[in-house]
Amino acid sequence: MGGMNHQPCSKPAPESTRLSRHLSSATANIMLANTRLEDLIIDELELEITQPMQISMMIIMLQNGRADIIKAIAASKALFVQVEGSNFIDCSDRAVLQQLTDRLYSQGLVDRVYADLVLEDRCKGGFIACLTSIDKDLTELNTLTSKLIEDLEPLKIVAESGDQVFSHLEFNTSQNIKPSFARLFNRLNTVNGYFLASAIISTEYFYKVASFGSLGTPIHHPNLGEIFQDFIKGNAIERLVTSE
Repeated sequence: MGGMNHQPCSKPAPESTRLSRHLSSATANIMLANTRLEDLIIDELELEITQPMQISMMIIMLQNGRADIIKAIAASKALFVQVEGSNFIDCSDRAVLQQLTDRLYSQGLVDRVYADLVLEDRCKGGFIACLTSIDKDLTELNTLTSKLIEDLEPLKIVAESGDQVFSHLEFNTSQNIKPSFARLFNRLNTVNGYFLASAIISTEYFYKVASFGSLGTPIHHPNLGEIFQDFIKGNAIERLVTSE
C-alpha cells in the first residue's frame, strides 16, 4: 500500500515504493495460500471430499510469495545503497522522535509496540538501522516460507491418498502444518507492523522538515506542480536540508 513507502532521499526513492510493493504482494500471496487450505477444510466438512489440488495451489501461492520476498530483500539492499549515497533526511534525536511518535499513536496511525521498536532503532542508528531490521526480518520470512512449502509436500501426499487433511490438522498427527503456519504468520505480522510504523514515522518527519503539515493535517500548495518538478530533480529537498 502507498502508506507503507518511506519518504524521502534528496531525490525520489523508487526502491522504497518497490520494497513496499513486493512486501504487499508477498503478504497477499501468503494469505491467499491460507484461504486455499480453508476452502479444502470446508469441502471436507460439508461435502466430505478432499481436493488435493488445493494443496498444490497453496504451494504455488507460497512459492510466488517467496519470490516476492526475495525481490523485497533485493529492493531493501538497493534502498540501503541509495540512502547511503544521498542526502537523506534523517533524525535520531529521541526527544523529537518521541514527540512525533506519541502524536501518531494518539491518532491511531501507528501501533505503540512497533513504533517503540522503530524509535529505538532510529535512536541507535537512524533510518539505516531500521532498514537493517527490515532486511533481517525479510530474510527470516523467506526461511519460514520455505519451511512451510517443504512441510506441505507430505500433506499433499496425504490428500492425494484420499485421507482427510482436516483430521491430520485437528488431531495433531506428524503431518500437522499448524506450527509452521503459525511461525510464518507471526513473522509476517511483525514485518508488516514494523514496516508500517517505520514508514509512517519517516513520512511524518519529512513533512515536519519540509513544512508540509502533518499526517491528518494536510496543507494547500498553490504551486504544487513546481514543487513536484523540483522534487523529481532533487532541488526542493536539497534546499530544505540545507536550510534546516
